[in-house]
Amino acid sequence: MKNIKDYLVTQDDFAHIIDGIETGMNEQLVSGLTNSTRAVLASLIHESAKQPILYVTHQLSQAQKVYEELLSMSEDESKIHLYPANELLAAEIVSSSPELKAQRLEALKNWQKHEKGVMVVPVSALKRLLPPKEIVEQFQVYFKVGEEKPLEEAIKDVQRLGYKMVDLVNAPGEMSRVVEL
Repeated sequence: MKNIKDYLVTQDDFAHIIDGIETGMNEQLVSGLTNSTRAVLASLIHESAKQPILYVTHQLSQAQKVYEELLSMSEDESKIHLYPANELLAAEIVSSSPELKAQRLEALKNWQKHEKGVMVVPVSALKRLLPPKEIVEQFQVYFKVGEEKPLEEAIKDVQRLGYKMVDLVNAPGEMSRVVEL
């Protein structure tokens, strides 16, 4: 794969694409590529460009496939992120797992850093409204391994995020104080 990438980087067409990205060109059309060659191109752009890249696909299944292909071609997997979002809001509400929510938050956190990297998203993700960056930063609580924090302070921090104190946790957004007998 490295030989193919080395060859493609020397081609004038590829240099024009990178120049367009770096000079702020709004749109570029690259046609005639198959699925795998699109991922190779995205990988080369990621390695050559000096800014974050947003790769938009038509649906979640294609986003996952592109994400996996980019991971397999990338020298630094920590710079490749998937923002999973179902096409139908109803499906999102019913089947959204905590792992998917965590993956979305991690992808957004890395995107906010404006570091060089690639975020792969289905077009449905672009239609979703998200809170402003300042609000997200304001409502974060950090815990460090080995750090001690008074229980009441930790409870207040989590309640500030919108969690409700209940006797028995049954739904997201609820918390309970567990007491050993």
